[in-house]
Amino acid sequence: MSDDSRYRGGRAIASILEKLGWLAAIGGIGVAGWVSMTGGPTVLDRVAAGLPGFGLMLLGLIAICVAALTRATMDGSEAMREVAQLTRDRARHAPDARLALRAAAEKAPSRPMPEAVAREPEPLDDVPPVPPSLGIAPRGAKLSATKPEAPTAPAKPAKSGKVHPIFSARPPRQTS
Repeated sequence: MSDDSRYRGGRAIASILEKLGWLAAIGGIGVAGWVSMTGGPTVLDRVAAGLPGFGLMLLGLIAICVAALTRATMDGSEAMREVAQLTRDRARHAPDARLALRAAAEKAPSRPMPEAVAREPEPLDDVPPVPPSLGIAPRGAKLSATKPEAPTAPAKPAKSGKVHPIFSARPPRQTS
């Protein structure tokens, strides 16, 4: 941005960090290359010997990224200061424009908003019907005196008034 920046010290530190980052990245590549060439007899030894240089290079690249992020943060901050100053100047020099806009908004005819009609959602009947052949009655209902004609499997007798837990939230509907 400009030379008369409010963040001269921060920009100087970011610049130094960036230069050190480039130095570390280039030095890391050099160290990794030189050590891996003179490392050891096997390829694995050479790769292992080059890892500190690779780490130094990675550290340098991270320092470069941090310096760029710092500089971008300071640029954004200065841009926001300029926008705020322009807005203050515009409001200071044109107070009657604000009043004219407010008066025009008050004179404009307003349309009535349609009323929102709230409807109750239809209840979802997600409880399956209980087959009468099971002999299970919902809470508060009594079993009929007639027995099923020919059940395929023998019906288990109803336990002493206990309703199965699956039906405890809402009584099931009966099929006829």
